[in-house]
Amino acid sequence: MKLPLDDLPKRDHIAYEIKKSTRHFCDERYVIISVVGPHAGESIKKIFARKTEEIQNAGFTFWLYKSYNANPQNVQQLCKKALEESFTPLCLFIKASSKGGAQDTKNDDEATSFSEDGNRWQKIPQGVLVTGSIRNSFALVFNQLEVVEKETVLDLWNYSKFGSLSNAVQIRRGGSTICCKKESPKNDSQKMVSNIRRILAVGRLTPPFGVWLK
Repeated sequence: MKLPLDDLPKRDHIAYEIKKSTRHFCDERYVIISVVGPHAGESIKKIFARKTEEIQNAGFTFWLYKSYNANPQNVQQLCKKALEESFTPLCLFIKASSKGGAQDTKNDDEATSFSEDGNRWQKIPQGVLVTGSIRNSFALVFNQLEVVEKETVLDLWNYSKFGSLSNAVQIRRGGSTICCKKESPKNDSQKMVSNIRRILAVGRLTPPFGVWLK
């Protein structure tokens, strides 16, 4: 499947042709932060290996998630804002604050269709497998995934919720994938106690950035 790069300004094509940015991923201004865990008995390491292989074969992969903090419209707005300001829209996959914090997803249903706007649907192309609890689910669209081997951490206190800079980043069940801007929140009282988190992997988002699944 050819993703709709033609709908983007020319500078966005250039941004996605760059294999590696000279800017460290922790310095990107607009990011999605997502707690990652095992899925249907598959370890995190195996999930990233499988998704990386999909990118090599199909040019992109869908990453299923559910979160009230990052619906596809929010994801698309964040990514477009990043590109407008010459940043690279990334997803930083972080470790849960405690053992069992990211529970193994048991559902293994397969998504068959995706939509950029929730109305017009397309078949998921062969070679891209999306499984999980499909009802009310979304997917991030990546054209690059990289496991972070060297221990690297981020401080959640340095990020605000995208679109509401007075709100600190709060990771809760049902909302563990969040659209963020790297700017300290105005309301310090909302900051999480477990703010230092290890970054396990980084994904580079590609158009259409975020989609609905069914």
